Amino acid sequence: MKVKMCGIDNVEDAKRISDYGPDAIGMCLLLYGDDTPADKLARAGDIVRVVPRNISTFLLTRSKDPHEILTMKSSVQNSHFQLKEDVSEKDLYSIKETAPDIKLVKVIYVAGDSDVDKALKYASCEAVDELLLDSKTDKQSGGTGVKHDWRLSRMIVESSRKPVWLAGGLKTDGDIRNAIETVNPYGLDFYSGIRNPDKITINYDRARSIIELIRKYQ
Repeated sequence: MKVKMCGIDNVEDAKRISDYGPDAIGMCLLLYGDDTPADKLARAGDIVRVVPRNISTFLLTRSKDPHEILTMKSSVQNSHFQLKEDVSEKDLYSIKETAPDIKLVKVIYVAGDSDVDKALKYASCEAVDELLLDSKTDKQSGGTGVKHDWRLSRMIVESSRKPVWLAGGLKTDGDIRNAIETVNPYGLDFYSGIRNPDKITINYDRARSIIELIRKYQ
């Protein structure tokens, strides 16, 4: 069972979290804030440089543009792109043909049966390396702190030929155990579950304990 810590958006957090030995970190800094895109990419590059090479580095993006994604890759040197928006199959293949080393992870917001079909369509695309199943609300997609229907997620995991991450509302040890037993994903992804009450800063003790718990399932 893999573990990913998301919202690692500064060098100090990246160093601390890396010391606990996750399989991956996720950087959300392109999605918010008033810094220029160039400044955000520079910060992301600084984070990647302090993370050990055995830890994957996911850069979350809303971009659908192959040229923009390839430019970000050249600047940041992250290992994975976590694609929040729908991207055409043509553009996915264009990215992979130009930079085969890029790992593309398609986010699927699971809200109904149609999302199972959507997930499996992306899973059948050779340009997509992994899926990540997350929750959404009327106001927000991802980072909601709420669970979705894990019955649907289980269906996707059982039918997908690609590794499938699970995110959304994973806060307590019980949540983690239930997610592993119910969905059996490739890995678990944490954002709200490692935040302090301010919902911004990271609770390092909680992050470390989550990683230690998940390691028991390996």
